[in-house]
Amino acid sequence: MENKIAFLYSEFACIVDYLAERYGEEKFHQYMTGLFTNTNHDEVFKKVFSLSFSEFQIEFVENVIK
Repeated sequence: MENKIAFLYSEFACIVDYLAERYGEEKFHQYMTGLFTNTNHDEVFKKVFSLSFSEFQIEFVENVIK
């Protein structure tokens, strides 16, 4: 179980880094603070980053493969 948690933490860190680099730290901050007032992750994500989380996942995987 510990390895699984470490892997998830590492994966999340990569996603956060990518979001901050690609869209800017301010956008990532807007996303995180937006979750305080709206718990619908997909809604907040789309509003801040102008794409759905599913679209982002495709973009992220394509970037990792490069």
